[in-house]
Amino acid sequence: MPGPDAIRRQRIDPAVVENLVEQFRAADFFSFEEEYHAPITDQPRQTLTFEAGQVRASVSDYVGETVGMPLVVRDLEVAVDAAAGLEPLRCGGPDTVLQQW
Repeated sequence: MPGPDAIRRQRIDPAVVENLVEQFRAADFFSFEEEYHAPITDQPRQTLTFEAGQVRASVSDYVGETVGMPLVVRDLEVAVDAAAGLEPLRCGGPDTVLQQW
């Protein structure tokens, strides 16, 4: 099983990519802070990066909504995961196995 820093590559329909680009533009992604970090522990961190040619911006989200991160950043995270087919990893799916501790 790949580790937490594994890179997953997948082809995405060009129309889906165009839709994502429009969502990033509409959200004014380049105006956000580079990091939204809440002073708590044991939470997942998401880093969202938009790159086109020489232009690049990233937003790091560690429970960012609690420290002023615009909610549209979370919407973009979900849209990217859905476009890449990662929705089952975020929300579970038919093959998800619940672990009992």
